[in-house]
Amino acid sequence: MNRTLPTTLSTHHDPFANYNNSSDRIEILKSIAAEDPSGDNLAMLGLAYFKSEQYDLAAAAYEAALATNPSHAEWKGLWQLCRGNALSEVHVPIPAAAYFDRDTLLAPAQITPGALPVVPAAASKIPTSKKWKNWIGRAVADAQSAGRSAGTCLPGIKA
Repeated sequence: MNRTLPTTLSTHHDPFANYNNSSDRIEILKSIAAEDPSGDNLAMLGLAYFKSEQYDLAAAAYEAALATNPSHAEWKGLWQLCRGNALSEVHVPIPAAAYFDRDTLLAPAQITPGALPVVPAAASKIPTSKKWKNWIGRAVADAQSAGRSAGTCLPGIKA
């Protein structure tokens, strides 16, 4: 999508073109369009939104302007352009391309103090008697599991 105004609109009269702050221009045009919602005023508001890259609001303003004069080709073209720009999100900035440097990537990490979480204290030592109980329990459970497996597999084997 092309995010610039068509050449036919470069001469579009904008009495607020000398305002440096686009938000001031938009606020003035919003109040004018609220008092007199003519197609020209709504289109002027749409143009201000367009120039400030608020394409969804510009499309809404041009749609309201088209409701007053559906055959206005310039407004229809701008409405379509605004809708396309809003849909494609051309107003979202894209960061500049950054290329990786081999030496920078392979350099040792520069870790500042406090950047990593604190290492927890070592777990308390498990008493030897508990280790033996755990080992015996696992051995008994493994033996029972093997017995059950054998018990279910052997009857199915025919001699």
